[in-house]
Amino acid sequence: GSQIDVDTQCRLLTLRALGRSVLGIDLDARSDAIAGPLQVALSYCADRALSPVRAPSWLPTPARHRARRASRTLHRLAMEILGECRRDPGHDAPLVRALMTATDPDTGRPLSDAAICDELLVFMLAGHDTTATTLAYALWQLGRHRPIQDRLRAEVDALGHPDPTPEDVPRLTYTVQVLHEALRLCPPGAVISRTAIRDIDVDGYRVAAGSVLGFGVWAVQRDPALWPDPLTFDPGRFGPEQV
Repeated sequence: GSQIDVDTQCRLLTLRALGRSVLGIDLDARSDAIAGPLQVALSYCADRALSPVRAPSWLPTPARHRARRASRTLHRLAMEILGECRRDPGHDAPLVRALMTATDPDTGRPLSDAAICDELLVFMLAGHDTTATTLAYALWQLGRHRPIQDRLRAEVDALGHPDPTPEDVPRLTYTVQVLHEALRLCPPGAVISRTAIRDIDVDGYRVAAGSVLGFGVWAVQRDPALWPDPLTFDPGRFGPEQV
């Protein structure tokens, strides 16, 4: 139960950070209402992508009904964010402003409101979930390795103030090592897909153009041929002399 609570809290934390830093809104009051639809949408996409047999898109299944309801909620939020930026030119929302001023390189036309909202949803879906996964896993490992936890805490305490800023990152070298090791053992994107644009040969196997390939990030980052004692959580792998 406590592990689930930590994961939930990490998701709410990263969602609030995303809202304040790039979307220009305070999601504290609405984080619970938004986190639910985000998770429903993500789960539906993942389940459908990995399912060997998928129901046709017109079939009104309960899962599809939940996913579409979640999508409508998220689209309303994205349109609300965009509308606020259009009404108030001084509204601080870096990502939204960048999308509003972006143009198509071929036609020179700006993005439509619908296209901007789609891009905002991508950032909301991926920008908080992957970060939360890494944070939750890093905290779990710190809880299991007290010496690593103590060293990280000492490094943060040495800053001399309770609220680190981006300018402090160069001094948080061991903290960064901990995050790198968390990403190695628990990559939020465990598999990356790519489409072959031409026929290629991979270790004696012919891959035809148009084939969708899966690259197992999780497997590579735990491969004993590449990492000594690969299942051990050791931030020292990413020390200055190792990197």
